[in-house]
Amino acid sequence: MKHKYKTRPMKHQAQYMANYTGREHFANFSEMGTGKSWIAINEAADQWSKGIINSILIIAPKGVHDNWTYPEFGQLSMHMPDWCDYIARSYTAGMNKTQLADLDNLYGKPSFGKLRILSVAWDSLITAQGQEVISRFVLSATKLSVIADEAHKAANPKTKRTESFMVLRPRSVVRRIITGTPYMSSPFNLFSQMNFLSPSILDCEDFVLFKSEHAIMLDGKSRLIQKLKERHGIRGTPQIVAKDDEGKPMYRNLDRLSAQIAPHMFRVLKKDCLDLPEKIYKTVLFELSPEQRRQYNLVSKSLVVELNEQNVPLDSIIAKFMKLSQIISGFIIDPETGAEYAIPGRNPKLELLQDRCEDVMEYGHQAVIWTRFRMEVDMVSKMLDKLGATFCTYTGDHKSMSKVNDFQAGHYQFFVSNIQAGSTGTTLTAATRAIYLSNPRGMVERLQSEDRTHRIGSNEPVIYEDLIAARTIDAMILQAFKNHKEIADVITGDKRKWVAAALEGLALPA
Repeated sequence: MKHKYKTRPMKHQAQYMANYTGREHFANFSEMGTGKSWIAINEAADQWSKGIINSILIIAPKGVHDNWTYPEFGQLSMHMPDWCDYIARSYTAGMNKTQLADLDNLYGKPSFGKLRILSVAWDSLITAQGQEVISRFVLSATKLSVIADEAHKAANPKTKRTESFMVLRPRSVVRRIITGTPYMSSPFNLFSQMNFLSPSILDCEDFVLFKSEHAIMLDGKSRLIQKLKERHGIRGTPQIVAKDDEGKPMYRNLDRLSAQIAPHMFRVLKKDCLDLPEKIYKTVLFELSPEQRRQYNLVSKSLVVELNEQNVPLDSIIAKFMKLSQIISGFIIDPETGAEYAIPGRNPKLELLQDRCEDVMEYGHQAVIWTRFRMEVDMVSKMLDKLGATFCTYTGDHKSMSKVNDFQAGHYQFFVSNIQAGSTGTTLTAATRAIYLSNPRGMVERLQSEDRTHRIGSNEPVIYEDLIAARTIDAMILQAFKNHKEIADVITGDKRKWVAAALEGLALPA
């Protein structure tokens, strides 16, 4: 007997599956951490089994899009029912010819009769190569479903990203938007999202008119409008929302707007989902830069040699594992002087962290950022400074319980700490998210750090995000911790040759 689901649904997920899977267009506005991906995957499997769709284009934030399709611990591998025969690939900017050629499997014989799935990042909608890949996939699909993950990324109708997104509407037979923050700062953010689903929902495809209906605008004779017109040579009257005496934007007709979208959306909050797990784990993937991959491969090959030689000390092997982790984070340490140097070029891990931090700020949450190395604390601090975020750092040199207390009181959005310093003696229950820029050497430290945010005083489940470099030791370390094993245990004895073989497979050419 075929089981309907691979993983058991929670109450609200079962409710969704029972009531909404037959809809052509629909929005899941449930809060982050309530299992929206599970719903999207099982709904798609149901639609495929009924012949409604045969292809899915998933658009998600950078890194998150890989997490949908990653073979070992991606959302599809965890939740797609075994009876659903599918083939999935992800596209990432900068793919080489071999990687792009692998995407051909989505169009050729390997995909015949299967549910074809392509995941892309939102930025792929505005790059030449990304548009080419998306266009080829969309044109080859006869029954296309589009799943827009974190759809608020396309909230501004004036951007090229949103324009490219809207082109997909007439090409698709099923459309889903997924976000926990559909109208973060303004009800205007709903315009593009709902019109992507169907223009009949709002019954208005003119953004200027939509804004006029749902906000009180400054009079054309106002001092601010006049100054703007003079400064920029504007002939018409720009739309600027008026503010009340407290400085809050003056919106209107929001009840009518809510009534328009209510039949086309589903929303639950974490606090209302009593069967949610206490800890929610999420993996976000990224690709190393070419220079990082080159240096990573050199160290990895040397490590493989040592793993195959039984007389090499464990400390030497552990040291190389640590060096690989440093390369993944974008820096190297001179073994003679101890000086730290940033690897030239992009730092994809830091770019991804910035994206995740912007997400935290949009949601209005607080988060702990865990690092292994002091150099990472410095890099994160500079990045948060540029974002204009409020944060404190907690390291061996700068331990202060006043920082912990201030974070708990809501004075900081981010608490940045290396795990060795902050994984004991701190209570950080104000955070609803913990982001692991890198993992510690030992499993015990990882578990201790998780307990900082998950203890007496926690009011809701905590989301733990791991930023993982694809095809590196990152996945191996994370899997070891999930299996409650120390890294040293994994690379000793009979396991050495297995790890060496795994590393050879991971160390792909740059």
